[in-house]
Amino acid sequence: MFAQILSVMFVCAVLSQSSGAPSPATPAAPSPTPSPAGKVRLHEDFEGTWKYNADESVNAATGRPETARAVNDRRGVGRGGGSRGGPVGAGPGAGGFRGGGGSGGGGFSPGSDVGMSMYLEQRDTQRDLMEIAPELRFAVTPTSVTITDDLDRSLTFQTDGRKQKYQLGAAIFDAKTSWEAGQLKNDMEGPDSLRITATYFLNEDGNRLFLILRVGEVVKGALPVGVNRVYDRVK
Repeated sequence: MFAQILSVMFVCAVLSQSSGAPSPATPAAPSPTPSPAGKVRLHEDFEGTWKYNADESVNAATGRPETARAVNDRRGVGRGGGSRGGPVGAGPGAGGFRGGGGSGGGGFSPGSDVGMSMYLEQRDTQRDLMEIAPELRFAVTPTSVTITDDLDRSLTFQTDGRKQKYQLGAAIFDAKTSWEAGQLKNDMEGPDSLRITATYFLNEDGNRLFLILRVGEVVKGALPVGVNRVYDRVK
């Protein structure tokens, strides 16, 4: 019987080679993480409108173009509409982002009703924080940065490095935001130990905005989980 199995395996291998079946694709190499170079831009240089560059934005682990969610998904079709959000207790008018997009995910395996609820809450929060906005508008003050998306929904981050609670629809997360030289860093924490870091910086001439998003801790030697996004200044 064992000899027959070996014979069948040999025949299958020969047929596969003779039929020209393609070999498994080689995984793409991780995308190098962009970093500031040359002149350090002033905080005020972030002011203005920025348009998402789909050709230059990539999945950090594969180097392939980032895949955006459908426009209808961003606008809340089938998801209960575009809920507003913002800092908890900030009062009316504080906006928030909603939508899909992004990549990465936690390793949590739901095994109970409670576990499933935590998993879904983490997933939804990550989806909202990793949303692809086709356009961003920045307003900078000495103590804060307000980022508004193409649907006129805004989040105002205090840049003193203190933790503040925000809400996106039903999702609640904490964020600490600060300037480090010419970079704006936003460390976010969500349910079930979700951690996402967003780093914004400009190129040397100030006409291109980079957004580096990373999910979880960066482990040396492991593929990064996240995206490298590029936005071009709208003049």
